[in-house]
Amino acid sequence: MLKKICRSRKEPKKTVKVGSTVMIRFSDEPIDTETPHLLVKQINTQNHSPQIEIDSPLGIALLGKRADKSTPIYYEDPHRGITGIYLLKVG
Repeated sequence: MLKKICRSRKEPKKTVKVGSTVMIRFSDEPIDTETPHLLVKQINTQNHSPQIEIDSPLGIALLGKRADKSTPIYYEDPHRGITGIYLLKVG
């Protein structure tokens, strides 16, 4: 039997780590709205879902193991209540 050896040519996923820059978008904002690149300050992995702290004016904390354009991470923001956030780009 022949095994399928061809691999997907997608870009490898970049890992979010302290010092990474990320671009995010709130789920309640229009699709074309993007925030500028933000610096990851801290990652807390002691809980079941890691907490990614972003250096931004709002002091946003992202909750979730992974995020992409189609999977929002839900978190609680003091100004917006519980909302979703999309991680658009990891630099």
